[in-house]
Amino acid sequence: MKIAIAGAGFAGLSVAWHLAFHATKHHQITVFDPHSFPGGASSTAAGLVHPFSGKRGNLAKWGEEAFQAALNLFEEAKKYQSQDFVLHRGMLRLAMTKEQELDYKNSALTHSHLRWFEKEECRQHFPLLSPLPGLFVEKALAIDPQLYLEALKLGLKAKRVSFVDKSISDKEDLHSFDAAVIACGYKTCELTHGFDIPFRFLKGQGFEFALPNGVLPFKYAINGDLYAVMLRDQKRLFVGATFERGNADPAADLEVAKEKIYPKLKAMIPSLAEQEPLAIRSHVRLTTASHMPYVHRLEKNTWVFSGLGSKGLLYHAFLGKRLAGEIDSL
Repeated sequence: MKIAIAGAGFAGLSVAWHLAFHATKHHQITVFDPHSFPGGASSTAAGLVHPFSGKRGNLAKWGEEAFQAALNLFEEAKKYQSQDFVLHRGMLRLAMTKEQELDYKNSALTHSHLRWFEKEECRQHFPLLSPLPGLFVEKALAIDPQLYLEALKLGLKAKRVSFVDKSISDKEDLHSFDAAVIACGYKTCELTHGFDIPFRFLKGQGFEFALPNGVLPFKYAINGDLYAVMLRDQKRLFVGATFERGNADPAADLEVAKEKIYPKLKAMIPSLAEQEPLAIRSHVRLTTASHMPYVHRLEKNTWVFSGLGSKGLLYHAFLGKRLAGEIDSL
């Protein structure tokens, strides 16, 4: 079958990978993306993946299966990338309120791979932190999204998947294929106009900061009112995000980002709030009212895989495999 995939982010490349490497039939796959380097919002993500979501730290729907599927795809993709794209193994979820503290303590009692850290233990691991307790999530990773996307693309090229540096601006352009997947991030709305899909725009901005002199690189990722992830050079932190609901403009807005990030940063990591950022990242994602990805058949030969929001890395492999299996069975 001739298959078109519009979008080369986590969603699109996952579907392409499972069709190219694990399908029962041979498929001729073409991935369309307007950028020579794939990714869009995926390439600017923090790279956090873990099975516990929401403010209460509960196990996400399909959390264990989705996390394992992501780990499996990471392992396969590593064969095509000389550099390790895993930045952190383990994450500390800070309890920012008394309610969260109770929820996190209950989660630690419920799940054997979660540990409760009192304030003192958190400060031992993260000297820059304000005195806050937290939940240590052993089943968590932070990856370099660009290296990971590059690995997926190299692996797919090795399987003779074609990449075309153009955007699909009209759904009719996909009708010459036997099957098509629309997975082009927030641009998905342009290709699904007229269909009642409950997408919402979510803009996220984040800053890169220099790690203060004399401070050792963070061993684990941090997630509280903000997230903080060490970058690959171990000299910079990526901190975000603004979560600007309803904003569909991907352009960076330094003043808005500072207004939303710095008060939270001062409460979590005060010394960073005294610095100017080295760089800013900005992009727009789609979310849904249910906060779950949208994976549905749109028409006879066309599917939509979008609305992953901030859970793209958790669900991309699990749902990409499901969707690829559905297409492969045609």
